[in-house]
Amino acid sequence: MREWVIERFRIELGEWNEGPRGPHTTPSFYFGFATDQVPTVIPWLMLNHLGLKILIHPNTDDPYADHLINALWIGDTQPVNAYRMARSATAAGGDIERIHPNNIPTIPLEA
Repeated sequence: MREWVIERFRIELGEWNEGPRGPHTTPSFYFGFATDQVPTVIPWLMLNHLGLKILIHPNTDDPYADHLINALWIGDTQPVNAYRMARSATAAGGDIERIHPNNIPTIPLEA
């Protein structure tokens, strides 16, 4: 799945998380995409998720709402650990996460 996404979309590719990280309770990998890709990436993931659990969420100043209220799941859901999760990234001393694509797709999307 990770390679398929890299090959098809201009995304910000993160690292593998081999265990729980932040609010995510299971191993995972991250990729971010800009809002202009939402109409293409989300339907593609819906049809090609291979049974994986995919959490899609915005990156606003409210990480709690991003992960628990305004989130979209593809495939089955799973728990998100919101214990001590900030309601404001700025108040917690952080910034709103920005997406910076760092790959170049090599395969055109299938029609």
